[in-house]
Amino acid sequence: MLTLLATLALLNLFCLGMFIKQVFIIEGGLRIFDTMALQVLLSGVLVLINIPVYQGLFLRKDKGRLPISVAVQSTTLALSACVLFISTLDHMFHIFVSNVGLKFQQLFYKTNRSYIPL
Repeated sequence: MLTLLATLALLNLFCLGMFIKQVFIIEGGLRIFDTMALQVLLSGVLVLINIPVYQGLFLRKDKGRLPISVAVQSTTLALSACVLFISTLDHMFHIFVSNVGLKFQQLFYKTNRSYIPL
C-alpha cells in the first residue's frame, strides 16, 4: 500500500519535472503552458499535497520514515514508467514522421509524374 502511494507521488513529481524541463528547453515552450494550464496546476497541487510523502521517503531519519525498500521500489517503478512513456512517444513519433513522409511522396508522385524517388 505504501509502495503504491509513494510510486504515484513520485510519478507525479517526475512528470511535473519533465514538463518544466520541456518549457525551458523548447523554444516557444510557454505555448505548451497555455494549452495545458489546468493540467500543470493540478500536477503542481498534487506535488504540494504529497510533500509529506517525499519527506517520509527521503528526508526523515526517525521512526516515522518510510522503509528504504519502499523508497527503492517506488523510485524504480516511477522512473521505469517515465522511461517507458518517453520511449513509446519517441517510437510513435518516428512512425508518424515516416508515414507522413510516405504519404507526401505518394501525393507528390501522383501530381508530378516526373518525380523519381531515390
